[in-house]
Amino acid sequence: MKPGLYPALLALLCGAAHASPPMASPIDRPALQTARAQHALTLGVARAGSRLVAVGERGVVLLSDDDGRAWRQVPVPVSVTLTAVRFADAQSGWALGHGGVVLHSRDGGGHWTRQLDGREIIDLLKRPGPHRSAAAEKQLQQLVLDGPDKPLLDLYVKSEKEVFVVGAYGLALRTDDGGTSWTPILDRFDNPKGLHLNAISGFGDVVVVVGEQGLVQRSSDGGARFTSVAMPYNGSFFAVHASSDNSVIVAGLRGQAFRSADGGASFQPLALPAPLTVNALATRADGGVLLANQAGMVFAAAPGASAATPLGLPPVPLMSSLVAAADGTFVAAGAYGPVRLEKSRAP
Repeated sequence: MKPGLYPALLALLCGAAHASPPMASPIDRPALQTARAQHALTLGVARAGSRLVAVGERGVVLLSDDDGRAWRQVPVPVSVTLTAVRFADAQSGWALGHGGVVLHSRDGGGHWTRQLDGREIIDLLKRPGPHRSAAAEKQLQQLVLDGPDKPLLDLYVKSEKEVFVVGAYGLALRTDDGGTSWTPILDRFDNPKGLHLNAISGFGDVVVVVGEQGLVQRSSDGGARFTSVAMPYNGSFFAVHASSDNSVIVAGLRGQAFRSADGGASFQPLALPAPLTVNALATRADGGVLLANQAGMVFAAAPGASAATPLGLPPVPLMSSLVAAADGTFVAAGAYGPVRLEKSRAP
């Protein structure tokens, strides 16, 4: 190499590097529009009136107006993985995911705006709050030190104004104005270890949250205060479904599932024939429940039953969410996009 050529090349490369604009964070980078979006990993699916909305990896949001037979991708202002979606009615809904992102739609999922992200959550956590215990204050300070990368994992949409979101390391927030403002509510939980809050559901004034190490937290006052529910299993729970008939189902690792008939105050075992992690729950028109495990198997339990039985459907890899379409057929969010479970039509 000629003298002086290496320094010149190095300078050229450095100059080119400096000339390239930095890549935006996934929180600020819109989701890539792709013809194969309907085959992307999906983690959440919900009803918006008669429409179905599915969310998943890299900010993918899919809509179906024919009960899950065909899907189309819509623009989203973030490219983080989205973990869950829920709607208050046919128009107003929320999706959330990694980086503390919360998105809102006012038109049934056709368009989305970002209401919250991890950077704003950190700012909210820094603000002083009334009557915080020493444990809650320590937990908040640790989250601030760790930074704005914590994923949100699930949400409970009580109305078009009132929404709860929960996530990793005990992260929990609430809005009472449709997302114009958010309030951290970590200090309302009995969770001194900052265990992950994996799923949330509710009805009326009852709100139930489940998480790792057998964590089940219940509020009977609309979320003002949560207390621990004693459980016979100390493994992680990943799914919860609360119904207006006062029944609550929780399920998780090793096929462990439990049913409550008193709004989540106490639980009895719900036996499953396979010891595999349950990721998703959904109710049927008859008041029964469907449970899906990580092997793609789906089980059904009749109202008040103490055991669930297999439906005999072809397995859907990595089902993480279930919802009933308008025609009664259930649709699952799975590893290769949303899938209709044709034989699961409720009677």
